[in-house]
Amino acid sequence: MKNQNYLTVLLFALILSCCKNEKKFNIIGTISPVQDSIIKLEYTEKDSTYILENKIENGKFSFKGNINDITFGSILYKQGTPAHFLIEPGTKTEVSIQGRLSKIISSSNLSNLYNEYSSTRNQKTKDSIIKVFSENFIEHDFYAEMVLGWLSMTNPEITAQKEIKKQFLESNNQSKKLEIIMSYFERNETTEVGKFIPNLIFPNTLNQPTPIIDSKNKYTLIDFWATWCYPCKRNNEYLKKYKDLLANQGIKITNVSIEEDFETWKKGSLIGGISWTNVIDTSGISTNTLKFEQIPFTILVNQKGKIILSNMKYMDIEKLAIRGIID
Repeated sequence: MKNQNYLTVLLFALILSCCKNEKKFNIIGTISPVQDSIIKLEYTEKDSTYILENKIENGKFSFKGNINDITFGSILYKQGTPAHFLIEPGTKTEVSIQGRLSKIISSSNLSNLYNEYSSTRNQKTKDSIIKVFSENFIEHDFYAEMVLGWLSMTNPEITAQKEIKKQFLESNNQSKKLEIIMSYFERNETTEVGKFIPNLIFPNTLNQPTPIIDSKNKYTLIDFWATWCYPCKRNNEYLKKYKDLLANQGIKITNVSIEEDFETWKKGSLIGGISWTNVIDTSGISTNTLKFEQIPFTILVNQKGKIILSNMKYMDIEKLAIRGIID
């Protein structure tokens, strides 16, 4: 109940803050350690990208400009992690950068709410904030970009996804990102927990037909990957590390490679040290069936192909191995 009241107050504040006619924005900041004398601000408006440059003096910097609508801004500097935030007309933003960490404080409640969204790891908080933004900013390009990050980097509740999808379909949002967003919606709905996938059959490294679901084990962890994909290799390192722990819980591993050349895949698999079921899908049947476009993509299914866990990240593999399956 407190969370609902909190978001209601913020929503009211957002409406007030967006009614300003001022176009100016002011950004001031500090940076430590200083490794360069130049710092940049990058932001987009309509279909144009703007880059402002300024000097860093005594560890301080500032930017001023005019914008007509809310947009994303990024502070860029040499050998550092960019600081991302919202720029809103008529607002002042304070940016404090220390090493790889950045702290953003804005005179805009909207921007501060976005900063909370960016920093929190609580999925329910992220879902709630996304809904607050959708109330007033569904047709803004920056909101489409925000939703894209929400879908690709987290595991939102499927009910929240369906609600946002419906709002997008009813809106006049013309963002170029919408096609990608809709593909994520389709994937997540197709591979929703509780749904079933077919036991597809592909050749292994010996060119023998092999089913992706092991019916002899209670569960199969299916990892869709490719030998050229760096994040996929990181997933494989976690699978190698926790292979035995997963096996102790009745979980068999299957890697399904999404690439075209058999010999390149076979060589890459050998170099990667894959010692579990490993098959290749050269025709894209997996992606067409499960509607995913980005790899790695990892799911856990039972003997009948029922999805138990979906869109797993590498840390989810670690939790599964250590804690087991929590109903």
